[in-house]
Amino acid sequence: YSYNDVPAGQTDPTLARFSIEPDRTETIPILQRAFEINPRLTLMATPWSAPAWMKTSGSMITGTLRAEAYAPFAEYFRKFIEAYASEGIPVHLVSVQNEPHYEPSDYPGMRLDPPARARFIGQHLGPLFARSGIATQILDWDHNWDQPDSPLEVLGDSVARRYIAG
Repeated sequence: YSYNDVPAGQTDPTLARFSIEPDRTETIPILQRAFEINPRLTLMATPWSAPAWMKTSGSMITGTLRAEAYAPFAEYFRKFIEAYASEGIPVHLVSVQNEPHYEPSDYPGMRLDPPARARFIGQHLGPLFARSGIATQILDWDHNWDQPDSPLEVLGDSVARRYIAG
């Protein structure tokens, strides 16, 4: 699931249907308990896929982020961070995509090449966090360490680099 699932063929660019409700049964209570035990924990959140309607494949499996979905996907991050904060769960770090160079064919994933990540971070996610006063740090590369040129390419973008913590 995503936090903004809609029927096939529909979109929700204003994220009117956004909800963390699926996490209320297990994930949120477990994280709340973990923070009770150790309030100094650091929480990192990483999506495996954007919602299906935001992707070129129209599915959470395969595909990449559609150009018109960059702003809604950034807003998706903001809404997630604020919703978790309202539950007493601080999100300290986010990466924009789990394994952005891997596009699995049988489970959710999304390919995001370096120019796409730089554009998303530099033109959408970073500025939105700054405008919204969100202190959550942005990580670019959440992947294996055998492709060091990929994050270096993103960091080579002078605009994106201003918003990347690692």
